[in-house]
Amino acid sequence: MYILEYSEQQGQFHFNNGSMWPETFGWETVCRNLSYDQCLEFAELMRQKYSLIGGKTQSENPSFELIKQEFVNFLLT
Repeated sequence: MYILEYSEQQGQFHFNNGSMWPETFGWETVCRNLSYDQCLEFAELMRQKYSLIGGKTQSENPSFELIKQEFVNFLLT
């Protein structure tokens, strides 16, 4: 199982498999106990929707709160 984490500063996702403490190095926990495929599916949806390909400033990246809301919507579909 994975912990899905997001960095607003980087505009990137991290699939924490437990090899590091959660919420370190700027990562914030979106959800715990997900499969790799669930993490990948959500991250890909967000990358496409918000063009998360790096090279943006922190203010251009979606906020953590917005990503959390997107995740709730993802779970409801």
